[in-house]
Amino acid sequence: MLEVANLRINYQDKSDNYEYDFSFRINEAQINVLLGPTGSGKSTLLNALAGVIKTSSGKFFFDGTRLDNLPPAKRPFISMFQEQNLILHLDLQTNITLGLPKIIAKDTNLLAYLSELLTVTNLSEFKKSLASNLSGGQKQLVALIRCLLIANFKKFPNFKNRLILLDEPFNGLDVNTKNKVLELISLELKTKKISFLLSTHDLTIAKKIADQVWQIDSSLTKVGIKKKIF
Repeated sequence: MLEVANLRINYQDKSDNYEYDFSFRINEAQINVLLGPTGSGKSTLLNALAGVIKTSSGKFFFDGTRLDNLPPAKRPFISMFQEQNLILHLDLQTNITLGLPKIIAKDTNLLAYLSELLTVTNLSEFKKSLASNLSGGQKQLVALIRCLLIANFKKFPNFKNRLILLDEPFNGLDVNTKNKVLELISLELKTKKISFLLSTHDLTIAKKIADQVWQIDSSLTKVGIKKKIF
């Protein structure tokens, strides 16, 4: 489904130059994990796939179609960044449906699915609450639910599959919220066959949820996939 071939990204900060070099393949209907410490390049890779940052060379394909030369809006990827990107003066439900055209956001099937997700995450009573009044864990769940709705209801011509990119979705969450995120991801994979590529530094979570785990190796000058753990 997704094939990344010698995808290179150059990065420079105040003291060092880095070259990221990634090659790996993931299959349909799987949960894949990028495992590595902070600063190892996990977010950089996810941002490159989403089209947020530019690559210097290499290619990647999805369902046989080359994507690295396409604009972000035409890539069948849905991203959840660490910042969550919620609009604080809008309510929970409005934030969730922002990424969808108005006609789709009013679809009865979508609203039924949204109601199911809000029930699973214990957020039903907060759907009219402003995002600014939600806890950090609740904001994380809202951002994830938004990704799931977009993956299921937004049209991506010429692609039968979807890939959700999650950047450290468990970071800073308490145990109960973390378990809700795990439950949502597992439910989506089982019922909708949507694939996930997520980053974490937690091996325990990786072993618990992943079909494949890719360990990212880092050094001062080069970062890339070191090995497939399982």
